[in-house]
Parts: sequence; structure tokens; C-alpha cells
Amino acid sequence: MLSETAQPQATATPQFRDAYDAASEEAKHAELWKTFLNSLPNKRMYHIDEIINNQTNFVAELRETEQMYLLPLSNPASRILEEDLRDNFLWSVFGPLPDLIEVATRLLEDLKGTQLAITATIESSFYEGQDGQDLLIGLADKFDVGRIFSKHLQNFGSFLFYSSSTEDMQALIRTELQRNPRFKAFHEEQLKAPKARSLTDSLTAILKRFSDYKVNLEKVLEKTADHNMDRIEMKEAIAAIARLATEMNENAKKLGDQRKLDYISSTLEPNASSLVLKLKDPKREHIYQTPVEFVTRKNRGQKIELHLLDNYLFMIIRIGSENPDDEVVNQDHLGGTPIIHPVSSVKKYMKAVFRKPIHIDNVRVSLIRPSNNRGGEIMGHGGTPTANDNLSFYIKDMANTETDVTGTSHVVYHLRGAVESIREAWQKKIDTQQKKRAAVSPLGLINLMPPVPHLSSITIASDRMLVADQHAVYMGMKESAFRFTHLMQNDALGLNDTEPITQIDVVEKYDLLIVLAGTTLYEFCLSAVLQRNKGKHHYNQRKIAKPVSFFKIGVCDDKLLICAVGDTGLRWQMKLFDPNPALMKASFFGMAAKMHLHKDIFIPTAVTSIDFLKLRVVIGTSRGFEMVHMTRVGADANSPLLDNLDPNLRRKGILGREDLKPCAMFRTRETNFLLCFQDEAFYVNKNGKLLLGLPEFNWRGLRPTKFVYFAPYIIAISDYIIDVFDSLSGDLVQSIVAENVKLLHVLVEKNVMYVSRDGGQPGVWMIQLKHSEVKKVTLENLSTMTSTRRRTVSASTENGPPQERRSGTPRRTSRVRSRSPSKRGDASLMNNAALNKPQAAANATPKLTKRGTRTKSAKRDILAPFQSLRHPLTTSSLHAIAFEKPPFTIKELRDAVPSDCFIHSTTKSLVYVVTDLAMAGGLFTLASLYIDQVFGDTAPLVSTALWAVYSVAQGVVCTGIWVLAHECGHGGFSASPLLNNIVGWILHSALLVPYFSWKISHSKHHKGCAHMDKDQVFVPRLRSDFPARMRDSHHSEIEEHGLKEEIEGDLFENAPIVDLYRLCRQQLFGWHAYILGNASGQRYFSWASHFHTTSPIFSQSQATEVVLSDIGVGLTLSLLAYFSYTYGFLTVFKLYVAPYLWVNHWLVMITFLQHTDVRVPHYRGDEWNFLRGALSTVDRDFGLLNLFFHHITDTHVAHHLFSSMPFYNAQRATQAISAKLGKYYLHDDSPIFLSLWRSYRACRFVEDEGNVLFYKR
Repeated sequence: MLSETAQPQATATPQFRDAYDAASEEAKHAELWKTFLNSLPNKRMYHIDEIINNQTNFVAELRETEQMYLLPLSNPASRILEEDLRDNFLWSVFGPLPDLIEVATRLLEDLKGTQLAITATIESSFYEGQDGQDLLIGLADKFDVGRIFSKHLQNFGSFLFYSSSTEDMQALIRTELQRNPRFKAFHEEQLKAPKARSLTDSLTAILKRFSDYKVNLEKVLEKTADHNMDRIEMKEAIAAIARLATEMNENAKKLGDQRKLDYISSTLEPNASSLVLKLKDPKREHIYQTPVEFVTRKNRGQKIELHLLDNYLFMIIRIGSENPDDEVVNQDHLGGTPIIHPVSSVKKYMKAVFRKPIHIDNVRVSLIRPSNNRGGEIMGHGGTPTANDNLSFYIKDMANTETDVTGTSHVVYHLRGAVESIREAWQKKIDTQQKKRAAVSPLGLINLMPPVPHLSSITIASDRMLVADQHAVYMGMKESAFRFTHLMQNDALGLNDTEPITQIDVVEKYDLLIVLAGTTLYEFCLSAVLQRNKGKHHYNQRKIAKPVSFFKIGVCDDKLLICAVGDTGLRWQMKLFDPNPALMKASFFGMAAKMHLHKDIFIPTAVTSIDFLKLRVVIGTSRGFEMVHMTRVGADANSPLLDNLDPNLRRKGILGREDLKPCAMFRTRETNFLLCFQDEAFYVNKNGKLLLGLPEFNWRGLRPTKFVYFAPYIIAISDYIIDVFDSLSGDLVQSIVAENVKLLHVLVEKNVMYVSRDGGQPGVWMIQLKHSEVKKVTLENLSTMTSTRRRTVSASTENGPPQERRSGTPRRTSRVRSRSPSKRGDASLMNNAALNKPQAAANATPKLTKRGTRTKSAKRDILAPFQSLRHPLTTSSLHAIAFEKPPFTIKELRDAVPSDCFIHSTTKSLVYVVTDLAMAGGLFTLASLYIDQVFGDTAPLVSTALWAVYSVAQGVVCTGIWVLAHECGHGGFSASPLLNNIVGWILHSALLVPYFSWKISHSKHHKGCAHMDKDQVFVPRLRSDFPARMRDSHHSEIEEHGLKEEIEGDLFENAPIVDLYRLCRQQLFGWHAYILGNASGQRYFSWASHFHTTSPIFSQSQATEVVLSDIGVGLTLSLLAYFSYTYGFLTVFKLYVAPYLWVNHWLVMITFLQHTDVRVPHYRGDEWNFLRGALSTVDRDFGLLNLFFHHITDTHVAHHLFSSMPFYNAQRATQAISAKLGKYYLHDDSPIFLSLWRSYRACRFVEDEGNVLFYKR
């Protein structure tokens, strides 16, 4: 308490002596407070005083509203409200007003209590003769308004009610005033009181008071000194209020949008255009609407409503009539043709969507007459400008075209608003919404190269891209992310056929380049082509087949097949070739496999597509999809994919239609297939029956010809639009506008495709599925749409961490095991008794099957020798020891640490530097002068052993030097920033560390520790980062500690020898991979390196620091090169490189163990705060090495809490806070190498979804 704080001795001042002589106690304290405010040089306390006064007025207003309105209306004896409507009215209008009064009163009491404690301290100081400027400043700093607000913010949820019900509340009050005379008379009587406010104004003022909290706290924060610990609490309080305000605004907007959408939906005539809007979808947002009218020859003057949703722009016309004798004239929604309806068939005042909704990505708005990029004038509904041109604007639908005598053009709507501001508002709203959707769109685009004339095909071969135009093949070397430095043109391939090249592809396994030139299919030796050797004979060119219209490469029946399809004139022929390694033909420049004809199939109708299944090839023909079985012959080899007897397919009218053009088939699950036709797409099961309940697609009438499936998105490619549909919901989520789009190549395993396009930004583009989208969904999500019970059970944080699992993703289970309830993810089912369950399975005799072989459980005993090396807590539900939010604050932790622990001593820090450098210099001198000279010739084994000992010892000492430079980066070395940077730059540069670059990223690590989207080092991998075969193909369980742990992935992925290899690779090259390529760091969409000024890790203003870091590392490398040249590389390796590798090992090991453990949580969203992130670290005991590493290993929790605290005081700080932290203090005294192995084996990934995450295996 403030009154308990020891105060400095001072002399009383006349101002406080006058205040003491005040008449009453209350007036005395008020006068002391006023004098106290006037005596301070900083205006911080004036803003705090403003907060107290505002809160006082707020509480008074709330109590006045309660006394004037709530209490009289809730009194049954008053009979102001009807008895059956009273309770509903009181809750709908006043809501949790009594709770809000209690919350506001408690906040005011704490503020007033702190204010009274200050005046009481001043009063007692006067009696004891204590006063002075230092006393006043100290008292002002003790007013921790941030802590007070943080204490009460958890009860501010009452404000949410008023944000989401304001409009309903006002409407209910207006209705009651109109229908209830007694309520109206009561309300008018209350307004006669002095300074009385209406009921509506009284309740809406609550939100205004809430917004004042953030403004006033920001004023206090601005005037608060940097050393004041209340700054942290204040920032957290401001952030929490901002989050709550955002939630309130979102609730209000969501409710308002829902009202608008409900009204629109209730007045719209149901049809295909209105159904595509999905107005009842809770995710739908209504952005903007205005009345406008057409400015066209055809529809001039017709009034419409223009609406903008989050995903569509659409127009509404009225089709109802007020006069029942009139007929209703309606525009055909697709063609605009007038249609006469009898009045009886249409509701009055009903409305309809005019033509078709326009997807937001396809909208172009212009204030001037747009030109037609297809060569003609504006068609469709574009009209001539009128006199009121300053009111008109143009809406162009890029996905809709019209054709007349002038050609084909996009549909343009010429519209006019009532005022000039309407057209600017529409342009701004559409532009803002398009940018917002672009940020969350699933596909990202990268422009690889400018337009290539007559470009026909692209393929990837290792680190090269092969590009084909009509007459030659070119090679490009990719630099990074498929960006080209330049193209290197090959000579013509010597093709005999003069017809143009239309398609190329490579089979790197067999060193083959496949080229389709005209109607002839050729094979070439890939290695010879890549070496650009001139001459046809050097390429091993051979003809494969003729005639060929197109070819496709895939795997079927465990064979790599090249499927060539061609029209022979009378029928179509499909030839399946497999490269035969036994027939490899050698040349001087390489070897290429010779093609072997695997199967020859004749098809009576035109072939449009080829797809590969496990044992079948699916052929798209004009009669539908046909399947060819690779292992069967005769009549059983061919069968239709669709079931001709399925009544649902017959009802849909699919069977027997000759206008359906099959384009592609994709397997979405083990038993589900998505069939894509040019006009529509739908799902069937493995028996060819239509799957009901799954979405169907109509492609918006664009008739695409190419399709790509990147789970869970189906991408439809037409001539001028690339549409991206969510295959789970059927929604159009993205639409890319282009001209003359051509699909060049697809890399399904990488979710990447290459296209060429004209218009806008022409050229060759790489389109890839953004990483954030790839990791959110899998193919298995489709099962949720046909199952009624596929919901994830999340654990309560009071009993353990939530078991995050991707929503709706079912788990494949082993046939020989049963799942305990805990494996369903419900951590609350696990109790302490489970920990003491006897491990019976460990001593059980392996069970035998009827054939005498061991069961899977017995086979797992093979892993028994490795069980002791596994982490003692391997099931995520157990590691999360009730990790609720900490009940203490950082300020409370800091107060528990002795104040002298935060005082820097530059002399002491420099002594540590000199000591470490002396040890390193001594080891260097002894090794260089004695090892080779004494033992080099006589005892080479002894010499080698001594060099090994030297490298280990020097590595330990230099790791200590690394830690000292690390402290410089935090400001824990000295109070002087300049000295910190000089010492840190020199020491780190000597160890090949880019000091300033590392300092920037390491600062981000501390500010976002354990945050999945902000942390910078050892960010956990996600479940979806593992290949599907490792995620889902194999599951096994091992009995350990009385619980069954689920091991996910294939056996190779979990093999101990594989983990040992990967762990060694991490320890040897992990640091280099991090600073060079951001390995294990935060996920960025571009290359991130600590040496590059344009790396996404840094801002533009930090480029100079990056350059200085590069200079330091460059100087060290130059010196090493000089010494290598002078004394030989072997000498430099023994003296510097070998210890340097040990430094990297210790650095990676220390950092990995500090942040990787099954008990360490990671967070997303609002679950994270600085305190929880700082506590998500582990103190490890490295034994004697703690001393050489300056105790960065066993005091890391304290280091994350107080980063700038001098490192030599961290042990005392750890001892002081460990008791305060209790169960929130994570530490491990196990042998460090055993801990390293356990953590590496047990901590593999976290789930893709959830806000509190724990490592899983």
C-alpha cells in the first residue's frame, strides 16, 4: 500500500501547511490532492485526475438512470408496463445495468482509494516533517492506474450488451412510447427533472463513456516515465480495451448486417441469382447500399438498389405492384428480356436480383467512360453520357460478356446516383473490399517473366525451367522462388516435323524429355538437352507415337506411364508407354530409357481428358468418364465411371447428355471423386453414385476447359477468368481476371501452377496456394459434410491444455487397437490416478496369433531399448499442467526481485569480457605452440586427441563470449547503448554473427515469445507441414507411464536412427541455416535472411544496421581467408573452425532446450500476452557449464521477464521469483543430452487450429 511505503525525509512546505488547515476532512483531502497536482512538474497526474472525475460522473449517471427509469418501471405496483411484457422490456432495454453499476463502482473505489492513500501519505508526512519534490514524484509514480484497470477489465463484458442491442433498444423504446400511453406519460414526467435525459440518451451514453477509457489511458501513458513499471500494465489495459471495443463494433456491425440481410432476403424472389448470395450465411457481411438509376437507352431512368456484400455486388429491381389490377413487369434475370407476370403469381413489393450478382474480384468501377479492352465500344447496358455526368459512374463485370455486330465485350452498367458523393463512395468501398479480400485470398501470384511470343508449354527439371514456344525449347536457371536471372536459348532441337511444339514434359528419373511437335511425340535425352549439345544425334531423339493430340504423365499400377492420345480419323487411340530401364540406351552425353508400349486402347469417341487412379486410367470422352483397368483384359477392362442405374443421377439429368464435356476428375477422399465438366461439377462415390449433401458447381456459365485441384480448392480456368471455389462449401472464394489464360504446367505436390496471360500484367505467372491456407484444411474435411457426428472435443484449460485438432478431420485408427476416452482430446477425463496406473503391458508376454506370429503390440517391443530415452511426459494432455492464465503480473514479479539486481556495473561486465578473452587466448596460445610441435611427429594420435580437447574447451569458452555479446544486444551489459553496441558488434563479428541483424530478430523473439505468428526462433511445425502419408497413413500406440501415447506418421519418420541423424544435422548446421535462410524461424512468404537488407525480418529503416552487421562478418571472413592463405587452411580449421562448430552446437542446443519441451505452451490470438510468452521457457541445468555460459542456461525464465537486467544478477532474480511463480516456473535438471534427445523425439508439431497449443509427436 502507498501508506506503507517508506518515505524520504523532507521539509514541510507552506502549500501543504495551508491545505492542512482546511475545515472538513473531505475538503482537506481534496485540497491536499489539488495542491499535490499543482506541485508536480509532469502532467501525468492531471490525466489520472481526469479519469477519476470521469468515472465519478459515469457512476452518477448510471445510478441516476437506475433511479429514474429502471426501479420505477420494474415496480409491479406502478403498472407503467404491462405485466406480461415487463420482464422482456426491462431486459431488452436495460440489460445488465445493475452489474455494470457494480463494475463501475468498484473501479471508482479503487481509483479513489489510491487517491486517498496518496493524500493520507502527504498528511502523515507533514506531521513528521516529510516533504519535498522527490517525495511527490515518488508518490505520483506509485499511482498504478494500469494495474487498477487490468484488475477490473475482466468484468467489462457488460459493455458488450449495449454495443449489440442499441438499435433494438431504441426501436423497442419508440414502439412502447407509441403504443403505451402510461409509459409515454411517465417518460415525459421524468424529462421535467433538472438536467434530465431521455431513456435512449441515458443508455447510449454508456458506450461513449467506454470509449473514453482508452483515450484517457493513452494520455496517461504518454506522460508516464519509461522506468515506471506501470507502463506495461497500462499498455496491456489499453490493448484489452481496444480488443473489447473492436469486439463491440464487430457485434454491432454483425447485428446490423444481419438485420439488413434478413430484410433483403425476405423481400427477394427466390431464384438462382438470389440463392448464390447465401444471405442467411452467418459469415455474410453487408458493406454498402444506395439507390441508383440506369443511364442507358434500354433501361434509362429505371430505379434499382445497388448492394455490396463481402463477396458480391448485386442490383435489385422491384417486381411487385401496389395496384392489384396491374400486371407486373419483370426483367428476366439473365437476359434482361421483359416478361409479363399475372399479379396473383407475384407478391406485392417483391424484388429480384437484376441479371447475375458480380463477384467482388470481377468488379471494375470507373468514374469515366471505360474503354473496351476487347476492341469494341461499351456493350450491354453501357449508355451514352448525360448532362449530369458528374453524378454517373460505370460498373464493369469482368466475368460477363455480350456479343453483337461490334464483337465481344464485357458488360458495363452505366449508373447515376442522387448526389456526387455516391460515385466516389462506391469506388472507395469496392476498392477497400477488394484489397481486404486479396489479403485473405487462397492463391498468391508471382510474375516470373514477361510475355513469351507463341509460348506453348513449361516444365520443371531440377533447378531449371524449360520453356517451349512453337519452334524451340529454351532453358532458364531459377534464382529463388522461380525468378529468372535470364533465359538461355537452345539451338533448335532438330525436329524433323515442321509443325509447332505444343507440349513438353520431363521424366527426370529416366532422364527423358518428352516433346509433342504437331502430331508427333518425341523423346530426348534430358541431360544432353540441358547441356545444350548441338546436333540431333547428341540428344538421342526418337519418335514415340503418331498421331498424338496431347499426352499426360502419371502413375498407375505402380508404374510410371506416359499416356499419348490421338485422333486417327476413324477413332481415337490411347497408347500407354512405360520407360524401360532395362533398355537404357547410352550416348556420349547421357543415358535415356527406351519407351515400352504397355497398352494400346481404341476409343470410338473424342477424348478430352486423362486421369490416373491406383489401378485404373480414367478417360474423359464425349460420352462421359470411362475407366480402363490396367490389370484386366477383355470386356472387364473397361467400365463407365457413373452408375447408370443411380436415380439421383437420372433425376439430375446427367446420364445420356451429349453436351457434357468431361474435363477432369479428382479424388478428394479415398472413396470420393469430383467430376468436372465444362458446364458443371459434382461428387460421386467409388461406385459412381451421386453424393447428396455435397456442393455442386455451375462455373457461372464461363465454361472452363482446364481444372486444377489444390485441396480444398478446385480451380476452374477459362479464357479470361481463373475462378477458385471452395470444394467443401461450393463458394467462389477468389476470381482472377486475365485475358487469354493458358495453363502451362501444374506441380500438384507443391500446390503450384504456371499460366500465361494477357491484359493487365501480361506474362508468365506462378500461382501457388498460400501456406496459411494449405495448413488449415486437408482432403479429409469432406467427410464432415456427410457425417452427423464429427466434432472435435476441446479440453478445458482448467484441467489441461486443449487438444487442438483440425475441425472435422477424422482420425484413422488401427484395426488392432481400441482408443481410450482421453485420445478423443478430452483432457478433463485424465486424472491423477491415470498417472499411477501400473504398466502391465511392459512385462506382458507377447501375444501370438493363430499363425504363431507376434501381434502389432508385441512388435512394438522392438522399440523397448529406446523407451528410457523418451521424455517422461509424452502425452500432451499430461504436460499441460492446468496452464491457466497466471494470477500475478509482471510488476508483482519485478517487485519480488531486489532492486539492486537491476543496477548495471560496466566495470564488472568488462571484467567478464577480459576473463573470457584471456581464457580463449590462453587456450589458443597453448594449442598453437605446443600440440603439433610436441606430439605432431612422434604421437599423431595424441596430437589428434589434444586438438579435439582444445576444440571442445575453446568452444565452451567462446560460447561464453557469444553470451556476453548477447547481453550487449539486450542492454544487460552496460547502461550505455553505445558501449553495448561496440562490444557486441566486435565480439559477435569475431564469431561470424551479424550482430545488429541478430539483435533485431532477437528483440522480436522476446517481444513475441511463444506466439505462433510473432516468435522468431524454433517456431513449432504444424501438423499440416508433414506430408499426408506421414500425417495419416500410420498410427501406433506405445504403453508408457500407464497411458497410451499416439505416434503419428510412418515408421520411417519415427525411427530413432532417423531422428539421431536429423538431430546431428540440426546441431551441426542449425545456426547457419537460421541466419542464412531463417530455418525454424517465423514463416514468411519470401526469402528471409539475416544478411539481406530487403529480408522481411527487417524494416527499411534498419537497412543500415544490416549492412554494418554484414561488414563485421565480412571483415572476419577476410581475416580467416588471409590466415588460411598464410598459414594453411588446416591450421585455421584446427584453431578456429573446429571450436566455431562447437559454439554453434552449444548455441543451438541451449536455445532449443530453452524453448522446446512438451510442457511449453504456444499461443495464438488473444490467448497470448507478454507474461505468458515469457513464462513459456525452461531453465536447464548444464552443471559446470552454467559457469562458463554465464548462467544463461539456468536463468532463462528471469532473462525473458527482465531482459535488460544485468546477467550477473540473474541467479538472484531467479531465486526471488521462483517461489512466486510456483507451478508456472518450468525447469529441468535432467542430463542435458538426455533432455535434448527426449525433447527432439517428443516435440514434433502442434495442431493447425486452436489458441493454446502443446507439442505432439
